[in-house]
Amino acid sequence: DSAVDIINNTPIYSFNYKSDEEKNKKVGIIADDTNELIATKKHDRLDEYNSIGLLFKAVQELYKENIELKERLKTLEEKK
Repeated sequence: DSAVDIINNTPIYSFNYKSDEEKNKKVGIIADDTNELIATKKHDRLDEYNSIGLLFKAVQELYKENIELKERLKTLEEKK
């Protein structure tokens, strides 16, 4: 899978901690529901190191796709 696919297939949840009396909204993942590249192999917590690497890879993939789309658009505009 591409990094973008892994990230897109990761459920993102909105929640608040039971102990938070002010009920401040949080956004995040549940380690049990995520790919091993985002959570640890035991799926008991977020693996920050891998997650950051995965995010960098996703940005690279999206950048490459963006350049390709810009080139296609330029070619189509030149044909008009």
